[in-house]
Amino acid sequence: VGLLGTGVLAGPSGFRIIADPAAVQDLAEVGVVLLLFSIGLEMSLTDLFRMARLVFAGGALQVGATALAVGGSALELGWALPTAIVLGGVVALSSTAVVTKLLSDSGQLESPQGRAAFGILIFQDLCVLPMTALLPVLGARGDLDAFAVLRTLATAVGLVAVLVVMVRNIVPRLLEAIVRTRSSELFVLGTLLISLGTAWVGSLLGLSTALG
Repeated sequence: VGLLGTGVLAGPSGFRIIADPAAVQDLAEVGVVLLLFSIGLEMSLTDLFRMARLVFAGGALQVGATALAVGGSALELGWALPTAIVLGGVVALSSTAVVTKLLSDSGQLESPQGRAAFGILIFQDLCVLPMTALLPVLGARGDLDAFAVLRTLATAVGLVAVLVVMVRNIVPRLLEAIVRTRSSELFVLGTLLISLGTAWVGSLLGLSTALG
């Protein structure tokens, strides 16, 4: 939170030390990627699947209830349906980087509540792709096309599944090959390549680099 406050003061809304945020955007994304990579070492996909009920049921409940409450309030205020959907989706999400850093600093990441919060944050991250993919559909003129919405959601879920399968089947074999070289330098470089490369592939698939 302190780093975010420093960024606000240094940015164009503060002392304008950095007048153009785009100049540091790529570096900022790399920082988030490395932060999430270090935090990700604390929990594997196996751990997430073991607590699948909490991750998917709890995550769906949190995202769904928040989005419905905010979107419904927007509709009551007279906003258009596509705008209400977008507003509900935005408010339903949290920053994985900020929350996990706070949990880690307070020593709660390994606690039951910490793992529950982390699992729900992962579910929120998985929701980013379908929400982002829906923006062009929601922004189209005319009535909302239900078939287009379902097709877009199916495509988004498929992309996430492909990325997860790639990571689970390719990365372990690559790490085994690197370890057999018995080179610590190659291991560090290989790990960086895998983490940043996966983030890059995620961005190519339309995900955020942080989710990758």
